[in-house]
Amino acid sequence: MDYYNILGIDKSSSEDDIKKQFKKLAKKYHPDRGGDSEKFKQINEAYNVLSDPEKRQKYDMFGNVEMGGVEMPDINDLFGNLFGMNFGSNNQSSKKKKSPPKQYDLFVSLEEIYNGKTIPFNIKKKKFKSNNTSNKCILCKGTGNIIQQIQMGFMITQNVSTCSKCFGNGYIFNDSDFLEIDTVIDVPLPRGLPEGNPILIRNKGDEYPGMEIGDIIFQLRYKKHSIFESLENCDLKCIVKISLYEYFYGFDKIIEHLNGEKIAIHSSSNLSFNRSFNNMTKVLKDYGLKFQNHIGDLIIKFEIDYNNQLTLDPVFKQLMMKYSPPINTIHNSCIISQNIDISSL
Repeated sequence: MDYYNILGIDKSSSEDDIKKQFKKLAKKYHPDRGGDSEKFKQINEAYNVLSDPEKRQKYDMFGNVEMGGVEMPDINDLFGNLFGMNFGSNNQSSKKKKSPPKQYDLFVSLEEIYNGKTIPFNIKKKKFKSNNTSNKCILCKGTGNIIQQIQMGFMITQNVSTCSKCFGNGYIFNDSDFLEIDTVIDVPLPRGLPEGNPILIRNKGDEYPGMEIGDIIFQLRYKKHSIFESLENCDLKCIVKISLYEYFYGFDKIIEHLNGEKIAIHSSSNLSFNRSFNNMTKVLKDYGLKFQNHIGDLIIKFEIDYNNQLTLDPVFKQLMMKYSPPINTIHNSCIISQNIDISSL
């Protein structure tokens, strides 16, 4: 589904352009105004993604949006919030509000995100001590909303606003009205989910009177890894340190990937001096993180460690003198598989 085409905009459109176009189309196609309900659903879905910078970036990158369980808002909620009006949403007025969500940062290792797994997480949740209704807000009568009817010509609309006394909760209470319970939440971690993505666990949060049980929203954060670093587009990067002696005389090294797979790297002796001291980088295709239908690459950079040298060989001493200027990396262009030979150039 092309969200840009649905809203009739291009990829360079600003947030204001998207909002203006949505208002225009929403008024035209809203079912309560005789519009096409299916078309309105598509417009709502497109606006929900393109109006959010993070979702829009993922959509532009992957062609779809993985919300980690976070559902799109109800159409009437979105339309009402945008225009400040209620269009025939009798079901919405009777629907219970949800308790406020709890939000946490979820720190995961690259191994966990690469393989995908379920992670236990300890939280403290609030639970109301009783079902006593004496705490109901007098101003909104426990609904959490203040409804005002507005007559516009022959039409009567309702303006729904959050109650200023109870802040939309419908009840007036304090911390002493709640118990704090320790509980463990199982958090399913989608494989390759990009850092910063929200993961929503429904109905496991705080329990407020007269309201649905709240949700828990985890913000995904990657832990620092000792070998690998995550890059954009699901790519991974690792740095392999070699001595200048190993650079000229060859080496064999093993990298253990995030799934436990061993990647062997081989370089034989090469003293023909046909290498250039530039960016020595190897790319393993499809060895990065896997997210939906996109697979990143593994970028291996070889850096010379000048603090770890063997200087007993006379030839090597001459090489040290000849190539003593500081350098960071070197370059070659051989084909890589699981067994990597970086000798040829």
